[in-house]
Amino acid sequence: MATQLRKRNWDILVDNRNQAFITPFENDFEKWEMEVKFHDKSDFLVSSRSRWTIENEDTPLMTQALERLNDRNAIGTFGSHIGINEELNCFEVKTSSELAEKKTLDAFFATVYENTELYGRWSETVQKVGSQMDHLREIKDAEDVLAESGYKDAALENRLNLLSDAFLEKYDEESVLRTD
Repeated sequence: MATQLRKRNWDILVDNRNQAFITPFENDFEKWEMEVKFHDKSDFLVSSRSRWTIENEDTPLMTQALERLNDRNAIGTFGSHIGINEELNCFEVKTSSELAEKKTLDAFFATVYENTELYGRWSETVQKVGSQMDHLREIKDAEDVLAESGYKDAALENRLNLLSDAFLEKYDEESVLRTD
């Protein structure tokens, strides 16, 4: 695989010990790194990671917000997951896939495309959300009260859903409008 990618002028760093390679990626708005890790001859994981970081104390809040986003938008249904890499404190999109026996490179590039599109779609939104942690803490406080009630407070649950949706949509709409 590495040989094929180098023939296509990919700038890759091979990590033989971890059966992975890392390559820089970019779009019109930012640069990031992409790691491809092979679990065996057919299963692999593509991880796009931001170069910008999230404050250590904000990582749990961001992780929880992104888990909610994954659940509500069924992002994981398609083999991808958006979240925070807690070891590196950065935004990360992971996409799992399998290499087809035929047209291996086509299957690989389809997964890379899916991953980088999802990364590009959410990166700016997550970065903006990270700069508004007070609003995210308000959502977290509402979640904590709802959990204490055993998730039996319908009014609070509705408020939490509205807060979450409005918060993420505000930043997401700005990002989408800018990319369109």
